[in-house]
Amino acid sequence: MFKSRAMKLSSPLHFVDKNLFGGAPMTAATAPQLKWIHVRRMARCRVSMESQSTWKWRLLIAYDGSKYSGWQLQPGTLTVQHMIEDALGKVTRCSREQLQLAASGRTDAGVHAWGQVAHFVTFHCFEDLEILHASLNGILPHDVRIREVSAVHPDFHARFSAQRKTYKYKAYVAPVMEPFQRSYAYHIRHQLNINAMQAAALYFVGEHDFSAFANASNDLSLRPPVREIVQFNVVAT
Repeated sequence: MFKSRAMKLSSPLHFVDKNLFGGAPMTAATAPQLKWIHVRRMARCRVSMESQSTWKWRLLIAYDGSKYSGWQLQPGTLTVQHMIEDALGKVTRCSREQLQLAASGRTDAGVHAWGQVAHFVTFHCFEDLEILHASLNGILPHDVRIREVSAVHPDFHARFSAQRKTYKYKAYVAPVMEPFQRSYAYHIRHQLNINAMQAAALYFVGEHDFSAFANASNDLSLRPPVREIVQFNVVAT
């Protein structure tokens, strides 16, 4: 089996976000240590919007995306955003429009996440985030977990404050696919030339123009298509 890290391809994958203004950055090295942390702190994040005081909150989310059509809300299909908005609405009594839930990025159907960052706002302050944390996980299905809840700076935005994203892709290389890996790895029946793949991966590292991958309706002058891939490893295990 081999594993690779890249910047955005297709499922199945797991990804981790690293954000500004949102507490300690998530990295692959620190991820296991954060799994069981319960955040307990006083909320002090306040911002005035249209003469009403609101508070902004950051979520660190993990989910098994096997049965979901990705993150983004879509009519007539089950998505991760739908499940989290539903849980937030029950706990906060805020509507979807009031919550303004936004994530660091969208994922495709079947994609899993270990540390996806999202934010939302409320018109009231939570004095004890441990209660909010436990309530959300008590409502959400077992394949979607809130790993952290924290108050954040008013300027924080899950998408625009993101500094880096890490993606991991797995392939199970064997004539017969192991049934327990079917939702978490590609099945490749033939042998792979790992040395050639490692050499080819180096060509992806650096800054590249991804205009060819952009949505035709997007204004590229507002969102420059040049992005940097800082690391791309192919590892056989």
